[in-house]
Amino acid sequence: RTPGASGASASSTLRLRAFRTDVKLWFEWQADDDCSSAGMLPLLAPLGKTKLPAWHFKMLNDHERNRRYAVAIARAVERAAERRRRAARAGAPSVVDCGCGAGLLTLLAARSGASEVCSLEISPIISDITLETIGDFKFERSLVQGSPQPSMRLFTADVRALPPEQVGQHDVVVSELMDASGVGESLLGVLEHASRYFTAPGAQVIPCELKLVGALGWLSLPECHGGFDFSPLEALYF
Repeated sequence: RTPGASGASASSTLRLRAFRTDVKLWFEWQADDDCSSAGMLPLLAPLGKTKLPAWHFKMLNDHERNRRYAVAIARAVERAAERRRRAARAGAPSVVDCGCGAGLLTLLAARSGASEVCSLEISPIISDITLETIGDFKFERSLVQGSPQPSMRLFTADVRALPPEQVGQHDVVVSELMDASGVGESLLGVLEHASRYFTAPGAQVIPCELKLVGALGWLSLPECHGGFDFSPLEALYF
């Protein structure tokens, strides 16, 4: 019996109709003995759909960018291991990934030898994907004999809202919250918070420096239909 189908008996045959738009999917049901369209009742709440922008997939396949992240993370983990040895601290380094997205930097850190990686992601939909990505990675590692299995934790929340005792202190902080402007995804605020509350002594932050290059320019509207002058709109055209 369909949950919530209070107008239908256990022996009723139900008609199920599915509807969709570009942003949601929903279902309605109707008992066979009710032929009116008014008899259609919601079966489930509408299911939303989130589309990632096209640049997100390009970013995951930007091999030069990601290679540089991989090299920087591996170097930072190695340096952190040396700091721990000098300080007589047991265990391998730990890493916190702020704004982990699908988990690329998280996986790079785990593959670089971190004993623990703490991943922080604000979007519940994205973090569900991250959880699957991490699960697949750990399963593949389990198939390799002698391969160390790092501790991997995922928190779905704004980095700046998480208490330090929950996240812990880490030897390396990584983030890829950079849009075309470099700072449009709250990179500075997130890293400032993480550096203050989630770092062990001597921790390294990646990226540790951001260089922005700008140039003045002016764009004019193309010629519009009918030869009319819409130049006052140029201030909004970019």
